[in-house]
Amino acid sequence: MINPTTTLKNRSKLLLLLAGLNVIVIVVIQSFAASLKPFSIIAFEFAGSPERTHQMVNAWRENGVLNSVFFLIGFDYLFMLTYSAFLWFACMHTEHGLPNKISKSLIVLAWLQPLAALLDSVENLALYQIISGSWKPLWPILAAACAAPKFGIVLLAISACLFGSIYKIGAKK
Repeated sequence: MINPTTTLKNRSKLLLLLAGLNVIVIVVIQSFAASLKPFSIIAFEFAGSPERTHQMVNAWRENGVLNSVFFLIGFDYLFMLTYSAFLWFACMHTEHGLPNKISKSLIVLAWLQPLAALLDSVENLALYQIISGSWKPLWPILAAACAAPKFGIVLLAISACLFGSIYKIGAKK
């Protein structure tokens, strides 16, 4: 028979491990942020036009940091795995003991995390095409079209987990 307390402890340990991995990946990504100024990867994701994206790429090329952009786009695939897994487990962990509607919302948000990662991977493919020299207008539009729902899904999951956790704390008092 499965002991629910042991399962909860194991899930908590896995959640902490994934949180730690996310922190490490974020630290690596942020270590490149200053060198990309005056632009950021997020601004690049939402640029939306070939002219704007190529302005950014040209600035990064002139500043000698285009290889860093290539690295960050590739490294983001690791981040997709860590953040989507973390948020999936966080939503599933948080939903226990909450009212039915909130619980179901968290379960739906958990299962949307692989979609967020998929959107992120398509976005990165588009960004890679741009930094590799493609002037097709499709790439910046596709990147922005994938970035917006990706961030929405991720931010909703984070907000719902925070709300659910605060609700549980309030319910205990």
